[in-house]
Amino acid sequence: LRRNSQQTTNILPSFPSFLPSQIMLLDLITCYGRDLPSTFSKREHSCIPLLGSNEECNHPIPTNKFYCNMLIKSQSAPVWTHPYSLWIQKGTMCVSHIDDSQRVFGPDPNATTAQFMINPNGLCSLGFSAEEFEKEECSIQIQDTKCMSAVAKMCGKRGESYLKIPMVSGMAFVTCQCKDLIPVIRSTILIRNFQQEEWNSAPSPGSKKYRVTIEDGKTWLIYCIPDVKSNEIELELRMESNAKLKSSGVFNGIIQIAKVPLNLPDSSLIYDQHAGVYATDIKIGASSNGKKGYYRFLYQTEGEKSRELIQFALVHQQESFDESTLSNATQLFLPSTTMGMMRAYRGSEWRMEENDLPIDIGFLPGRSPDSLSAEVKRIIKNAVDKEIEEDFEGRTNLDSMYFSGKGLAKYAQLCLVIQCLKDPLLLSTALDKLERAFDRFVKNCQKFPLCYETSWKGIVSTQGFEKGEGSDFGNTWYNDHHFHYGYFVYAAAVIALLDPKWKEEKENFDWVQSLIRDVCNPSDGDHHFPPFRSFDWYVGHSWSTGIFEYFDGKDEESSSEDYNFYYGMKLWEKHESLYAL
Repeated sequence: LRRNSQQTTNILPSFPSFLPSQIMLLDLITCYGRDLPSTFSKREHSCIPLLGSNEECNHPIPTNKFYCNMLIKSQSAPVWTHPYSLWIQKGTMCVSHIDDSQRVFGPDPNATTAQFMINPNGLCSLGFSAEEFEKEECSIQIQDTKCMSAVAKMCGKRGESYLKIPMVSGMAFVTCQCKDLIPVIRSTILIRNFQQEEWNSAPSPGSKKYRVTIEDGKTWLIYCIPDVKSNEIELELRMESNAKLKSSGVFNGIIQIAKVPLNLPDSSLIYDQHAGVYATDIKIGASSNGKKGYYRFLYQTEGEKSRELIQFALVHQQESFDESTLSNATQLFLPSTTMGMMRAYRGSEWRMEENDLPIDIGFLPGRSPDSLSAEVKRIIKNAVDKEIEEDFEGRTNLDSMYFSGKGLAKYAQLCLVIQCLKDPLLLSTALDKLERAFDRFVKNCQKFPLCYETSWKGIVSTQGFEKGEGSDFGNTWYNDHHFHYGYFVYAAAVIALLDPKWKEEKENFDWVQSLIRDVCNPSDGDHHFPPFRSFDWYVGHSWSTGIFEYFDGKDEESSSEDYNFYYGMKLWEKHESLYAL
């Protein structure tokens, strides 16, 4: 295993020793590289991330994460943490949760099958704001942008006073850190009933609990925990109108809100035990010992350290939980938007196991080419003779990284087929044409060269800067990188299989590795790319949408091409002993 002994991996501390000591484990969260090929010029992006400070811009900024709507344009499009969605509207951080009964199916809602489903947007059940934001403009800063979390900071004219809302996937409470402001809770659905309740298990003196029923019949809980260390006064909420709850004075501390499930009205007892602590980030660990893989989420927390964290898990996570994690299940359930019923689990660590990993996957289907009949081979040979005459370079030097990559992948597959025919002369001809076509991209001489973009930090096509954000499917705006670059990685893996010396050339190796790092760098130690640009470890798949504002959220778009990238990456590592890759 080629490892850099000087590397640092900050995504997660060393993997825990909860596995049998005799099993040889390989840490998968490792740095793939630190340098960039000199062929990539550098330039700033025209779409600048809306961050909290210049210091935030010194590290790579995630582009395809669930919270990226808040980094661009109006900063008012929602983000989905699951089970909640959040968005900023007129100085209020709105919070919503949609129950199954609220979904709309169409065009015929009574049909057995539906063409579409809609989870309604814009229903602000409750939202965090401050009295001061009614009198002065509220500025929005997005801070601590990480692989699985970010923080929204809402400030008035006095920058020392603020509301901070951590955004973490699966959070059971939406938490607001309040500093030197008069907090306000708003509802656009309007409040039907509001009352204070006893909180016998409160974590500290002055902590209070409120129950709110809004006009759609849904019930929410509000927990207010003052900052005891600063001898802060307790918060008292009063109902000023059916759209507004207001604090009796300036408050320092945290306010948390949580949805009461429809089928579990007594769930407040569960929330009561865990209110006061909240997640601020999720560290990722991954390891394997061959056919079996292990990964874990280690939740970083703030608030009352004596309290135990609860977070909601999706169905696929629950199916992979080990026994110790499963034993921490609660009876708290809330539906997600499209991924099934979520269940809350206690604890700041989730451990997951995956069996029967496809470590033996290869370039060709399992059937041996020798099993093909002479007639089938003749038909294949006729097709090969025709396609090998095509202009490899002309058909791949296109005004699109996507279609250029698909062309290279096609000709790479043609070379694999020729290898199966056991025709060395024909294979040499095809492979030479493929390598010359690929070399144009390694030397960055295609119609629209790639560049290293320094505002977000990544490798993008220059076409978007000339032709607009939507050109080449939005590559310059970080759309679809795992789709586009996956075809190049796959083609490179085939070339390396058929011509091992090609991969030994540093220029070729570094170029391919750079594309892999742009999409799937796993380490904070790589300062050129954000960790896991496309893949979302929480939802279990990638997001294709980059730095575009979408009010219905990001999408996956093409699961097959998502898989194709990781397939190509796996084939690439086979010839370099990059086992962690």
